Amino acid sequence: MIKEFFKTIFFSIIVFFILKTINSSTYIYHMYELTKNIPLIYILILAPIFEEYLFRGYIFSFLQTKTKYANILQALLFSLLHINPIQIVYTFILGYYLGNIQKKYGIYYCIFLHIVFNLFNFLISNIF
Repeated sequence: MIKEFFKTIFFSIIVFFILKTINSSTYIYHMYELTKNIPLIYILILAPIFEEYLFRGYIFSFLQTKTKYANILQALLFSLLHINPIQIVYTFILGYYLGNIQKKYGIYYCIFLHIVFNLFNFLISNIF
């Protein structure tokens, strides 16, 4: 489990620096516009809890009974929820990763790692 924790932090760092390198002003502007009126507790804690229960809890569990592509489909839906084109690629990867975590460790560890991902991105975006 600790290995997945560090993988999540590493992925968070990679995502941040890739997006910052590609077009930092656009990324920062979009993130600011999307989150300027949203309380920090929602972004860092409540959204990950809601998203994990919805996508890895309900949708993924439902799709697993219907298709062998359940993880890919829930990750795609998760990425499309984020609307912002800049976020779609890395949220798909994160959603797929968390789907694998859910299968191995359960929903609570997914929630924890999602919170870690959001928190770490928030912290490094305010440092750099």
